[in-house]
Amino acid sequence: MVRTSTPLASATTEDGVETVLGRQFSEREYLTMNPDVRADIAAGKFESGRHHFIHFGHAEGRLGRQPEEISPFFGHLPVNENTLPAFRAEHFPYAGPHPWLDRADWAQAVDRKLAAGEISPDDAAVCRSWAEHGYLILKGVIPAAMLDEGWSAYERAIAAGAITLLADKAGETDPWPGRYLDPHLKIPEICPVMRHPELLRVLRLLMQREPAPFQSIASHKGTQQGAHSDSIHMTTYPLGYLTAAWIAFEDIHPDSGPLVYYPGSHRLPYVFSKDVGIEVGEFAAGGYAPYLEKYEPYIAKLLEENHCRPAYFHAGKGDLLIWHANLIHGGSQRRDLQRSRRALVCHYFVKGAVTYHDLASSRARPHLGTCLLRPPTN
Repeated sequence: MVRTSTPLASATTEDGVETVLGRQFSEREYLTMNPDVRADIAAGKFESGRHHFIHFGHAEGRLGRQPEEISPFFGHLPVNENTLPAFRAEHFPYAGPHPWLDRADWAQAVDRKLAAGEISPDDAAVCRSWAEHGYLILKGVIPAAMLDEGWSAYERAIAAGAITLLADKAGETDPWPGRYLDPHLKIPEICPVMRHPELLRVLRLLMQREPAPFQSIASHKGTQQGAHSDSIHMTTYPLGYLTAAWIAFEDIHPDSGPLVYYPGSHRLPYVFSKDVGIEVGEFAAGGYAPYLEKYEPYIAKLLEENHCRPAYFHAGKGDLLIWHANLIHGGSQRRDLQRSRRALVCHYFVKGAVTYHDLASSRARPHLGTCLLRPPTN
């Protein structure tokens, strides 16, 4: 199986919060609260908000982070996060409420909402397709001008050194750099894409709760990533309150390594670290090695045993694919390494869910991952 092995370039730690000079610090929040620092980074004066905070902001008395805003927890069974042995799925109860389209009576629920006028016939069809297949394809949703503005700003930030991409060559003829985690924290022009009104409207329809953008990943090329479910990386309690959107910034050629996904695989059992024998602390000690050795072969076997067949997202510019928290997907083989596959992946938690990273056994803070930076108004 072909897979990427180079880690994501990132502006922040995985949790987004670290201790800097004895203070709690968040790159996201520091840049939000200090637009002058954002301007200085764009001008190349500072490498990051953290760089500014260490050399100037701390002495100036600037805050490293804002107070947390926690939405009310909506699960049936409360948990005390402070007493959990680890942030792993086995330490959370298997309790609801489960997303309405994951429940056994989803079809009747859709019919009731349609009859009551709560959803339109088109939205009812969207809900039925989601429940049956675990994904949606929306054609031409994001305007080309919005995509061009976002990607141009991304390229300018790379050229200015505000963003540094890791080398990630799949071969000698591969001209493209690696991916970048959370570009929206430095590129305000990306925010309108991940917060497009129609995209958020559909997520609200599917979840019946308010989505919170948690993470974005920009990529010039296909990842060739092994098949996986996002829920081992970004996990919720109750289960299932994560969605993701893959947005094409150009027409995607079949030889560029399109997104591959397995329709209906969202109905398979969730697979977590404990299920494949990854112990607490293994990820911290060995990085992705135990994940590649234990998790990916398990998923490949699960797909084979359940006769799941792959589908490929041959997207046009502005098309997007939304997938379920447990839909198995990955990156297909890049048959032509010189072809780009410019895209943005956005992950969304819902407000009020407990959020964590099962693989890393760590908390996640969705309020820090919201699209905090806004495009200039002038």
